Parts: sequence; C-alpha cells; structure tokens
Amino acid sequence: MRKMSQKPFCAEQFTATQWDSARDKATWANAMAAWVARGFPVNGWRRGLYDPLHVHLYGHIAHYNQQGFYAEWFGDVHCQLRWLQFAASGGAFVGGVGDPAFTWSDVELAWSTWVRESGLIDHYRQLCSLDIETQERTLLAQLQRKYASESCDQVNANLLSDHTGLPESAQPEIPGPPPHRPSHAGKERMEPQKPRYVQFSLL
Repeated sequence: MRKMSQKPFCAEQFTATQWDSARDKATWANAMAAWVARGFPVNGWRRGLYDPLHVHLYGHIAHYNQQGFYAEWFGDVHCQLRWLQFAASGGAFVGGVGDPAFTWSDVELAWSTWVRESGLIDHYRQLCSLDIETQERTLLAQLQRKYASESCDQVNANLLSDHTGLPESAQPEIPGPPPHRPSHAGKERMEPQKPRYVQFSLL
C-alpha cells in the first residue's frame, strides 16, 4: 500500500455549492482518507464523516443510523474491501453525476481516483485472504481434534467388541466350586448281600 500524503486533497480541486464551501469538501475528503488509511477504526467513525458520506456521495443511504452504516460497510475487513471497491468504481451511479456547483460529484471523482491509486484495494484483498486462511485453519484444527477423539473411541469400542466375541474355548476360565459328585462307597456297605444259591443235581 502506498504511503498516503499528509493531505491528498485541497480546496482548489473542488467547487463550492450553495451549502458547502470548497474547503468543506476538501476537509471531508482529507479526513475520510486519513480515517480509511488508519484501518477504519470504529472509535474514529464520527458524525462529521458519516453525514456527508451518506448524504452526498456514492448513492449511499443512511442505513438507519451511524452505527448501522458502520456495521454494513466497515464491520470487518471483508466489508471494508467491498466498500473500497464500491467507491473506486464510482458508487451506485458510477461517479461524477451532477453539477459540482450543486452536488459533491467532484469529490466523488477525486476520492475514487485516490482509492484506486492508493493500493488499498490490493492491501485489503491480502487481509481478506489471510482472514479466510486463519478461519479455515482454526476450523481444520477443531475438526482434527473432534474426529481424532471419535477415532480413538471407535478403536476402543472395537477392541472391547473383539474381546467379548472370542470363542468359548478361548474365554478365560473363572474358578469356582468343584462339581458335586455323589459317593457310592457308603451305599455299597449298606446294601444287604443277596443270598447265593448252589444248584445240586440228583442225577
């Protein structure tokens, strides 16, 4: 971005109207250029910049109030780039419409030329690209953390499932009481002996 001269505009560039002097026009143009060159600071957005801009220049409307106008056109670097491109192209009516003795068309033309030559548009394109990259990298890091955590949970779940799904022969033995086996030793002693018969033959 080219360094801005102290006061890029002078009264001799402009034509006075019935309501505003040529010096009034130059004062606004220089104050607006200085504010833009500082990076559109919200604490510098005063009524002396707002009123002439939405009343006289680029086909702007009030956007409800001073704060609403700032939010619409200058709220972040993407809005600021859009406004710089809008001003550089001459605004809603392509700039310079009307007699400068009755309008601020001469200020529009001079200010649009200043924006195009200042290097601000290229500078804000770079700022916007950097902002998008920062947002995307932040989102990427969040997604990597999220899905890395889910992946670990899935691995643990798979391990648990594999462990419980082993065949019965591979399952660990759980010790327990020995099975009850009835003893027959006492039963044999208590049963009465059956008599034995001896057969005799008389023949």
